[in-house]
Formats: sequence, C-alpha cells, structure tokens
Amino acid sequence: MSFTRKSTIALAAATAIAGTAGAYVYFNGLPGQGGGDGTYGSAKLVPDEAMAAVAILNNGPALEQLGSFGSSQTQAQADSALQDFKQQTLEDTGLSLDQDILPLLDGVLIALLPPTSIDAAGAPELLTVLSTNNPVKALGLLSKAQEGAEVEVTTSDYRGVSISELTRPLSGSNVDPQASPEASPEANPQASSEANPESSPTNKPFFAAVVNQRLVIAASRRPVELAIEASQGEGSLADLPQAAQALKTSGDQSRDDQALARLYVPDYGALISQSTALSPDAAPISPEALAQLEKVNSIAAELSVEAEGLHLQATTLLDPSLRPAEATASPSKAVDRFPAETVAFFTGQGISQSWAKVTEQSASLPESAQVLELMRNASKQLDVDLDRDVFGWMTGELAFGLVPVTGGLVGQVGVGAAVVVDSGDRPATEALFTKLDKLAAGNQLKVDQKTVGQQAITAWGAPIPGSQESLLGRGWLDNDSLFVALGDNLVTQMAAVPQQALPSSPVFQSIMDKLPKDNLGYGFVNVEQALVLATRSPLASQLDPQVLEVLRMVEGIGLATTWDKADTSKLELFVSLKSEDELEAAAK
Repeated sequence: MSFTRKSTIALAAATAIAGTAGAYVYFNGLPGQGGGDGTYGSAKLVPDEAMAAVAILNNGPALEQLGSFGSSQTQAQADSALQDFKQQTLEDTGLSLDQDILPLLDGVLIALLPPTSIDAAGAPELLTVLSTNNPVKALGLLSKAQEGAEVEVTTSDYRGVSISELTRPLSGSNVDPQASPEASPEANPQASSEANPESSPTNKPFFAAVVNQRLVIAASRRPVELAIEASQGEGSLADLPQAAQALKTSGDQSRDDQALARLYVPDYGALISQSTALSPDAAPISPEALAQLEKVNSIAAELSVEAEGLHLQATTLLDPSLRPAEATASPSKAVDRFPAETVAFFTGQGISQSWAKVTEQSASLPESAQVLELMRNASKQLDVDLDRDVFGWMTGELAFGLVPVTGGLVGQVGVGAAVVVDSGDRPATEALFTKLDKLAAGNQLKVDQKTVGQQAITAWGAPIPGSQESLLGRGWLDNDSLFVALGDNLVTQMAAVPQQALPSSPVFQSIMDKLPKDNLGYGFVNVEQALVLATRSPLASQLDPQVLEVLRMVEGIGLATTWDKADTSKLELFVSLKSEDELEAAAK
C-alpha cells in the first residue's frame, strides 16, 4: 500500500479516536473551540526541532478561484487526476473525500522532523497535523472507515493523551491481535515506539492522537509523543522567530481568502546540513560552505491565488553581512530599449559589487575559490583580466532579453538575445571589446564598422563571401550604456528606440503591476509568446500535447527581489493565468 493511501486511512480513522479521548473532545471541546488560530494553532503541536513545515489550506474562495483557470481540457485533466487520487487513497475505506473529509478540514500542516526513532532508519520523519472545524462530527468517521476497511486500532496513554495505533492487517492473515498480550502498547510501551524492521510495509502501523482538537498523525509513535509534549509547553514551532509571520493569518480578510499554502523553514542552514547528513548519496558540505549556509536564518513563504493568477511571496532573514553592497532600488532604463514582443527580460544592477562580494566570500570557501580560479585562468588565455577587464566596469544596470527574430542564421532559431549594460568606465569597456574584436578576426569572423540609422555599430559577420549579415553587433546607446545583440535583425532593432517598447505590452504591465516597483532586479517571461515560437520550431511535433495544453493557460511569469532591511530579503513571483472564457475567446 502506498504512503499516501496509508496516510488517508490513518486520517479517516484518526478523525475520531476511540475511548476516553473521544469522550473528552465531545464533552469539553465544542465544535470550533480552540481551532480559531488555524495553521498557527497547528504549529503549537509541532516540536521546535522541526526542520520545515508546509501548511495546505482548505480555503473555499481560493480553491474556487483556482478552479476558474484553464480550458475545459485542462480542467478535465485535473478532474481525472483527482479521481485517480480518490481511488488510490480512499479505496476500501467507505469514505468520500468531498462529502466526508474536505468539509471537516480547515487545513493540513505537514512538518519535517529529524529522525526520532528506530523506525525511521535514519531518515527524516513527517508529522501531520489536521485542524478540523467540527471535531464532534469527525468522530463518526472512525466507525465508517472501519466498516469499509479492515483497520485495527489499539490505544495507549502518553501524558494523559490517548495515542491510537492504526494497522491494516496483511491480506489473509489469521493472526489474532489479542493472542499475544505482550504485543499491546499498554503491556510493552517500548514495542509501540519501535516497529519490527522485518514487518511488511503493507501492515506497518500509523499513530494518531487528538490534541487540542487537532488530529496528529505520524508513521511512528515518537513524533506523536513530541506533538503532545509541544502542546504541554515543551517548545513548539510556533515559538520560533518569524513563525507567526509565516503561519498566522494576516487579519486582512480578502488576502486571507486568497491563501492556498504557507511554508516555514526556521533554520535553512540546519535543514541543508541535516538533509545532507541523512542522505547517503549527497555530496558532503565543507565546513566553510556550511558556515555560509548558516548565515541564512529562516524562510517564510505564502502561495495565494488572485483573480489574475498565482502569487508567491517569500521572506528570508539573513545575516546582514550578506546584504549586497548596492541594495538600493533603482528603476530600470534598459527596458525601454526592448520591443513589446520581447519573450523574456531580466535586469539587475551592481554586477561589479556582487562579483567583489563573491570574491571576498570565496576566501573562506575552497570550492568557490577553485571555480573562480578556473574562470580567471580561462580568461587569461584570451589576454583578459576577469576582475578588471570584465566585471570591474559593470557598476550600473545589466539587462538581458530574448526577442523574436526572422531571417538569417539566427532567424532559423526564431529568437535572438540582447544585453544592455551600464559602464562605469567606458575606456575599460572599449579596451575589452577591442581585444575581443581581434580574437574574432583571428578566428575568421569579419569585423566591420557600419551605421544603422544614426547608430555606429561594430558587427561580427560570418566568413561567407558576399554576405552582409551581422551575427553579433554592439553600439553605445549613450555615454554609459552599451548594447550587444545576437542576430542581424535584432542588431538593427536594438540600434533604434522601439516604437512600442516592452513596458507598453499589456501582459508585461499586468504582471509587473503585481510586483514591488522598488526592487533590486526583476524578470519577466511572456509564456504566451514563447509558446508561439515553440510551436513553430522543428521540434514542435515532439512537444507533449497535455503539457502544451497546461502551458496555454499561462499568460506570463514575473519575479522581483527587494532588500528592505539589513537582514531581510524578499522575493515575489506572479504567474498570470487565463480563465476558460479567455482561452475560448483566443481560440476563435
């Protein structure tokens, strides 16, 4: 039986733990009482040694909005996947996901714990906490689940809380679970914490308990015990820094109605180091690299759905020493040089300062220092000093874009590339490209000077007799800004101010309006335009039709980064999606 299916059987049974726990909830815990703090309340049952936690919210308005996106075909694919999930996980339980389970759930919190018992065999363990809006009604699912599936339930006490061990017997087994008193958790508590390593995965138990009107589930007993300890004040995930920000509702009803999932990593460095240590196939991390990772403190993220698409907002707390030298936001000027039909655009600033920071940090990172040394040695073969000749003058904005092109050698690919970079030292920039011109000429490329409109261009052409095509060209747009473009058609485009620049694109506008204006850098991908190019390529016949159908519902993607405090970095990503009506209108 799969992990997911066993989890669901455990969930079905654990919604109503038999005996004294059920009576306690019925008489002392009225529906809704104690569950009003949602995901944050569930975090109070997760031990503070948790490496990460993901909250999945059963949020009606958000799920309804999410279901409005996509075509009838993509919705049919989603329905088919959901039906497969229901069949695989609820088969033989007698339960309905729609009628029995979802109406009772407010949300699910899944926490990743370090190994807690012999059962785990050195692997991280999962602790699942389910918050229910009606624990009394949830009690009835136990008998219903037992009627539809052979689930054996035995109970034991831990600190006054009843823990249930749920086991699905082997098919055809004639073993009487009451035949051996020593096997019961009450008679042998040690046995309940250590599963027999020789037991078949088909009858491996799950453990569950009702704690503070929440259902706590794990594949071994110890995580459930830790949840009980956390509920009794022994340190929980909710006590850690940034936990409230990561897992609590904002108080803004419209925003809270849009939330789909939340993520909280209390210590990123510890997560990576422990995950690496527990994975026998993972490459070891040097102490120096680990010291750098430990400077990343915590990560909090929320995924929400809006009328136009999906919005991811992530906040990372970092050591202030990681703050970029140039962390002040500045508006992009280069975007105005790219045409509206640009497929992808990315811009940032302070490359020189970032390179200096990387070089400084590499002094304590042997792996990074080795890579940088290889890069420097390679550039020396071209008579280029990487630090001085390349990165030394890149003190301003650096923008990169992919633009559709037609005609010529690059036109066969369908897309060309262009870079616009602000130089803090024009003579140094010109000296670098003079060296590169000599290198190109020495490799049989034609290096010519020409004028496009009013723009002086240095062009590299293929050694084809009579050909005037430029494979690559560059020119100064003003005293500080240099462009370099790949593709004859694109060189001509970049040499002139476009009649309709990228900021005039409706897709670009709608996506960038969702992201912070004061940012350190941002990126944009016009997925709709990219699909047009992909379907025209010679490889179009190899594209998966179902994947294409899903991608057609995506209009574009945007992301932006900010650093508003000395120790706080933020990343936002927005995926613009099309509704069924929009897709049908576009198909006509």
